[in-house]
Amino acid sequence: MFNFLRTIKRIKNKNDKIYGKNFKKDKNGKFIVDIKSESLDDFIGEYSICGNKHLIPDIYESIEKIAYNLPLNASGIEFVFEYQKSEGKEKDDMIKQGLVKGFKHHYTMKSLIIEREKKNNFIVSFLCLGLAIFFFIILGLIEIFIYDKVPEAVWEIIVVIGWVFGWEAVDRLCFRIPEFNFEQIKNYRLYKSDVKFKNVKNLQSPKVENGMDDEFLVRAFEKMEEKDNKILSKLQEKK
Repeated sequence: MFNFLRTIKRIKNKNDKIYGKNFKKDKNGKFIVDIKSESLDDFIGEYSICGNKHLIPDIYESIEKIAYNLPLNASGIEFVFEYQKSEGKEKDDMIKQGLVKGFKHHYTMKSLIIEREKKNNFIVSFLCLGLAIFFFIILGLIEIFIYDKVPEAVWEIIVVIGWVFGWEAVDRLCFRIPEFNFEQIKNYRLYKSDVKFKNVKNLQSPKVENGMDDEFLVRAFEKMEEKDNKILSKLQEKK
């Protein structure tokens, strides 16, 4: 088990370094991510929300994947939207301001939604915990006073219901809360990221290496499989 966890940690650390190499860094260690298109209009989504222009969903999805994979100790992220065709300085500036506002608004709304889900999760988890305690109290009272009069099937049903509510409470408090917190960290990281625009004459696609070290991953799991086979063979010899 510990070998497996150490292997996963090595894979994560190695791929953090490899994935991070795909992006430029400034002198402060901030990652610079270039997003390229022919014109500023190509970045704009079909709809505006609350008067704010938003990026197309594919861009949001891509930058969220980038934020998820970059090392957590990174100083920050700077997204540079490069475009070739200009509609004039005044119109370009208006689009840029709208997109920056829309970008910040998008992750503000995502944070508010997660906060509401987190609050609802707390309410449901404590409700489940209360119901679990209630059913176990009933079990205790039955065992003390009328154990012989209650059919075994009823007893088992109450036990199962109590455990179901109890496990649901544990799952929500111990597992889902950290997920919400991680999502909030990611959203805050994107909200605080810098959004800049750059008009370039010759738009070139960057040469990016594969972010996943597949060869290392395969070797690691092959070694784990060899160890498991050796352990199994030793157990069979003992039998």
